[in-house]
Amino acid sequence: MAYSGPTTVATLDALLQALVDWAVANAGFTDEGNISPPSGRTTTYMYRLSKGGMYWYFMGDDVTVGGLPDGYIEFRCQTALPTSANYSSISVGPNQITRAQLWRNTTGPYTAYNFFTDGSCVHVVLEVSSGVFSHFSFGKVTKFGTWTGGEYTTAWYSTSYATSGDIGYNFNGGTAAFSGGGTSSSYSGQVYYPVGSFGDYRDWARISSQVTNSQRAQFMTFINFNTNPSIYNASLMGPIYYCGGNSVNQRAAMFPQYLLLYQSTLTSNWLAGYADHVKYLNIEFINAKDIVETEWEVFPLIQKSGDKTVAPLSANVGLAYRRA
Repeated sequence: MAYSGPTTVATLDALLQALVDWAVANAGFTDEGNISPPSGRTTTYMYRLSKGGMYWYFMGDDVTVGGLPDGYIEFRCQTALPTSANYSSISVGPNQITRAQLWRNTTGPYTAYNFFTDGSCVHVVLEVSSGVFSHFSFGKVTKFGTWTGGEYTTAWYSTSYATSGDIGYNFNGGTAAFSGGGTSSSYSGQVYYPVGSFGDYRDWARISSQVTNSQRAQFMTFINFNTNPSIYNASLMGPIYYCGGNSVNQRAAMFPQYLLLYQSTLTSNWLAGYADHVKYLNIEFINAKDIVETEWEVFPLIQKSGDKTVAPLSANVGLAYRRA
């Protein structure tokens, strides 16, 4: 229902303050004020939002990977107002904090940001440098049926950069925004689903391929960055995605971001809802920032092509966001 961008931004602090202001104005969030972050963070403040009794915070951080500094946005959803004391507490939130990769550009400046929302989900596409993107999202999914929860975080983060074949980078311990292919060590995101009413980290389903604490959440995005059709055979939508590139009229099939939650008693997933205003698609014949189907803006998952030493190549995997 709202869109803003592309907007050049000089610093990570400026980006996060703009995000807070925009989420309040366009998606019904409440600004809970900025506070000093825990020591060692790369932003001046911890930025805080709330909605419907749940809270989110955002701040910058960095680590050393491959001998070089690597920055990311650290953010989390939790049941209590975030502070420098409880920001990682497993009594009020998941046991893992979500990270949005900044591809070694820890504090900016950044080429541009784009914000999208349906009023419930807030999607951020940050162009870290020209043609290189970072996607992250938070809010609450649209539910099928009645169940408690649905608040989420999701992003991309990778913890290893070993050069490897045609891909150029080797991703270990990471997965894409709105995916389900991560591992227990990934920082991809969490969905609030207090099916056991534990009142702690066990009320959160990690976005992952693995079941942890009888919980698992999965969205729809593929993260396979090659052109071998056999890798998509495990998914009903896989063959459609693989054949979805269209050079004639840009009408590539776009797939909704359905949310699957794990039902431990049945040892299988159930269709719980979806994140609106975002879909994934094959962008083989579509360029970064093209507008398709009148109002959907298309972005590579990271970079479609370019310098592999700057950021990984995500080939034809893309995400499209609704601008209206």
